[in-house]
Amino acid sequence: MSDTKTIDEKKNKNNNDFSMKDRASGLAKFIFTTIILILMVIFYFALSGSVLYGCKLAQSNILPSDINCYPYTDNKPSIDSIESNIFITSSSPPLSAKINFPHDKYNLKNMIIDLFRDYKSEPNSHFLVNYFISIIESLIAFNYSCINYIFNSLNASPEIIILLFGPIITSFIATLIVILDNFYLIYLWFAQMSWFFKTNRNANTDKEPLWESVTMFSPFNYTMAVLMVILFIILFFVLLVGLPVLPFVTVTWCLFSSLSFKSEMNNKPSDIFTVMKDMFNFYKLHIMSFASAFIVLSAFANLGVVEGIVCIISLCLIIWGVVSINIFESIKPEDLSELVVSKQATKICNKVTKKHRFSIYDFLFSNKQKGGKHFTNELKKIGEKLKQK
Repeated sequence: MSDTKTIDEKKNKNNNDFSMKDRASGLAKFIFTTIILILMVIFYFALSGSVLYGCKLAQSNILPSDINCYPYTDNKPSIDSIESNIFITSSSPPLSAKINFPHDKYNLKNMIIDLFRDYKSEPNSHFLVNYFISIIESLIAFNYSCINYIFNSLNASPEIIILLFGPIITSFIATLIVILDNFYLIYLWFAQMSWFFKTNRNANTDKEPLWESVTMFSPFNYTMAVLMVILFIILFFVLLVGLPVLPFVTVTWCLFSSLSFKSEMNNKPSDIFTVMKDMFNFYKLHIMSFASAFIVLSAFANLGVVEGIVCIISLCLIIWGVVSINIFESIKPEDLSELVVSKQATKICNKVTKKHRFSIYDFLFSNKQKGGKHFTNELKKIGEKLKQK
């Protein structure tokens, strides 16, 4: 009997030890999973705040989306200064904070585009560098234009929709823009070859470059231009595998640079981090609801049914105010006022006449796409000169 009793005691002890280890393991998993889930919720809603900021920025219409205007050129556009509604309440009538984006030196500058513009004005500006600049500038302008259009369209949606689905929509659109950029890059690679048929005749180091077209009357330069066209056609197929890197980099740069704009909210200096902070306060109920749901699911998955039910009861006590913790109590921004019209600001840019950009078709036929007249006229001019001799 004593042997049997001893064996039973050892079994019970082993079972208790196993149960303790199992509970400890489950608790560790619960804590780890909960921390990860809460961080994911915070990260997602931080992205939501970024999308909301981008929507208000697009409504201000100050993104450099027009390649004919500043900062691509010295031609500064005229943009209406407007206020946008942000953090709209559900009261009657609805109120909101107001955000605007000043048209100051900081917001109108762009490091990359400014660098390109300065180089294009250099007296010794080179056609080959301008060729690559024209490609990158066109991609950047296209990306800013897409971002401006998409975010402004999304801005018409209710704020809660932007917060819940904005990051998902933005990720999808960004992927689509990268794909479109690849096709646009292929077009630009050939369309911008007009730069091979230009030469800088400027001899004055104090003046801007003087670009002249290379014609058949300059046989050497014209032949070199044609050889450059052939070389870059071959180079295109050599670099085809690596070309998608440029669209990805430009889209990423345009998105991140868009979020760096400074703003004013209720006449106080603000930026994207200010909006994120206020967003977490204003939409605390929604954010904590998601976080609580994940915590309950984690409790059921890692601790057990009883612990999961206890977790639900605890949350209910907090929501009903039995336990005085204000984690579900939203904090409204100060100085709320009635809503203003949600319309994109008008941008007016006195566009200069575009310089024609050569394509392969233009090189062989006409820079105005009028069949073979241009090429025929060049031959006639050469013939007339030979007759005069």
